[in-house]
Amino acid sequence: MRPLAYTALAALLAALPTTGCATLPQPPPREDATPLRVVSWNIGLGVFIDQPHPRLSRLSREGASVRNALAHHPDLRGFDLLALQEVCSHEDGKHLRLLDRTLPFQRVFARSDPARPGECQKGEAIYSRFPITASGVLQLPAFRRVGRSALWADVSVPTPQRPLPLRIYNLHLDNASDHLPAPEARWRQLQPVLKHAAAWRQEHPEGAALLVGDFNTAGATLNPWAKEPAIDAAERAWQSALQGHHATWFALFQLDWIFYANLELRRARVVPLLLSDHRPLTADLLLLHPKPDAPLP
Repeated sequence: MRPLAYTALAALLAALPTTGCATLPQPPPREDATPLRVVSWNIGLGVFIDQPHPRLSRLSREGASVRNALAHHPDLRGFDLLALQEVCSHEDGKHLRLLDRTLPFQRVFARSDPARPGECQKGEAIYSRFPITASGVLQLPAFRRVGRSALWADVSVPTPQRPLPLRIYNLHLDNASDHLPAPEARWRQLQPVLKHAAAWRQEHPEGAALLVGDFNTAGATLNPWAKEPAIDAAERAWQSALQGHHATWFALFQLDWIFYANLELRRARVVPLLLSDHRPLTADLLLLHPKPDAPLP
């Protein structure tokens, strides 16, 4: 989205109802599980990655940039895994360098369309508090001149018994299609990700998994609450962190999702920040520890 459009957009978002605006208390710790805070956020080409727009600063409850929100907002700070979409890599990776200084974690990044020079060479990034042991990119079926991809990373989460594997997929599906209805195109783009994830989960039955990102599920213009086929497909094999409909974009659409497997959900919410055309999602989950006498997978 172009920067000049954000002022009008922010006024619209400020007038819309928010989902669970009050900051929720952290659940009490458990000795048999490792807590995981997962955040997914399309940062809108990083327009406000470092400094807020002067007119937006009075509308945003935090009055913060994306960097400051990630470091200080009570529902975002302290994350263990962060998935960002629309991260710009042009200007010698300026946005990535800014984020790396704010987030001193391990990071992987991949451009959505390596062959396309425009749109600030945007892509997806994954930040992890835990060691990243492997990563890769899935090129998704193309239904426009713009390519799409899904970034994945394997993370080793320490537990008292032994480290447990966790795989996270960060994706950004198409918002339109040149040849098919957009919901069908998004369903087709999701299929290789679901297949790839199913193979990993079969090989790692003890491992946890996350499927997060901007699914761009805005197919029913007059019915924002309608669920697209891509979401139905994801929910057949995964659990959604948010139950019911929760707007993450203006016009009441839920474009952004967090799905999980082999994890226990404590809470999840949409964070009402006005630093992008998307609001961030956060989920507090538990990775249950293996029993001391449990055999190695």
